[in-house]
Amino acid sequence: MRPLIVIAIVLIMSGVFVIIQEVPYTSERRVLKIGDMEATVQERHTIPPWLGISAIVGGIVLLGAARVWPPRGHHEFRHHQYLGR
Repeated sequence: MRPLIVIAIVLIMSGVFVIIQEVPYTSERRVLKIGDMEATVQERHTIPPWLGISAIVGGIVLLGAARVWPPRGHHEFRHHQYLGR
């Protein structure tokens, strides 16, 4: 299978997963620092749905690009070009 198609399928599946289910991640933020002591807080976030939609759209665009690229005969042309024919 061509790499563009694989990447497109992974993007589409990831986008659908993000839209269907909340995908959490945590980040740490320093809230207080006095000398050598510091206090941090862990914040829980979720990946926004618009990012999932963007991944789906990007995957669809890549699928379209995979259908038209490379043009027919493109590999043959490059092969002969490198051989000096």
